[in-house]
Amino acid sequence: MDFVHVELKRDTWSKPAKYVRSPEEAVTEIKKMIENFDREILISLQLASSGEVINASVCSVGSIDGACVFVGGIVRTALLSGARSVILIHNHPSGNPMASRSDLAITKKLAIACRIFNLELLDHIIIGAYDQKISLREEQEELFDPSILELKEMVAE
Repeated sequence: MDFVHVELKRDTWSKPAKYVRSPEEAVTEIKKMIENFDREILISLQLASSGEVINASVCSVGSIDGACVFVGGIVRTALLSGARSVILIHNHPSGNPMASRSDLAITKKLAIACRIFNLELLDHIIIGAYDQKISLREEQEELFDPSILELKEMVAE
C-alpha cells in the first residue's frame, strides 16, 4: 500500500498582503490575469477572516463558452489553505457577463458545499468586456443561502 499526501505550493503573487472587501477589489486583483483570454478561466480566491487573500487558485480552464468545474476541488483548496471564505471569479470571452444556467448551478452547489464545511462563498463574479462585471451575490442573493433541506439533499447524493 502506498501512502499519499496533498500539498499546496504557495506562489508569491499576492505578497505584500492584499485585502478584498468588495467585489470591485476582487475584480481588480484578478481581472488583469484573465480578461483577455480566449477561453473561460475560473479562479477562486481563498480569504482569511480579515479579508486578506491567502492565495488564488485556477480551478478550471475551459472553452470559449464553458468550463468544467469540480466543486470538491475548490472546497479542498480552501480548507487546506486555512481559508474562512471563498470568492469565485471567471471571465466570459464573449464579453457578455450575463450568468448562464451553469454559472448559477455551480454557484448554488458551491454555496451548499461551503456551508457544510463551515466556509462562506462570498461572491461569484463574472467579468465581461469593457469593465463590465456581474456580482451574483448582488444579482441572485438567494443562491448564497442554502436551506437545511438543500444541505441534506447534497449530503445524501
